[in-house]
Amino acid sequence: MTTPFFMLLFVATLIACGPTVAGYEEEAEAMRKVKDYKGAIEAYTKAIELDPISAISYSNRAVSKLDLHDYKGALEDCNKAIRLDPNCNSFYVNRGACRSDMKDHKGAIEDYDVTIKLKPKDALHYIARGWAKDAMNDSDGATVDFAMAVKLDPKTKDFLPSCKLVGIQWVLEKK
Repeated sequence: MTTPFFMLLFVATLIACGPTVAGYEEEAEAMRKVKDYKGAIEAYTKAIELDPISAISYSNRAVSKLDLHDYKGALEDCNKAIRLDPNCNSFYVNRGACRSDMKDHKGAIEDYDVTIKLKPKDALHYIARGWAKDAMNDSDGATVDFAMAVKLDPKTKDFLPSCKLVGIQWVLEKK
């Protein structure tokens, strides 16, 4: 049995081209699934070395750094991803989470404001901003955000403790 010429050409092309950004991204995602965050960071770093303007690689590496509580490194990667692609909603979500973890709730709110501007019907962005407001003792602002989230998607009530639901009901009845 002979191997078709196009199969040999495909294999030769793969060998000649060497590793790819997509290959390293896949490797990193597989490592994340088994919670090997250091290995994932290494694979994302290799992807970035091959394509230093891959905003998604920076953002994904930031998430792995967050998993290891490397907030400074995660924030640097989030900032780089946003500089490369300022219109990608998920980059602001990641940076908002990073800032929240760093107790920079004002910065997190700024990022969640952008996510809401980019995707105003995504209830989870209101939840995230509400928690950041709550951390800053802005209960009224948090309640308004939580109410908006519940209005957009009633299932988001599952993310909130019962003490928050009373205020939400009041806000929803007022509107």
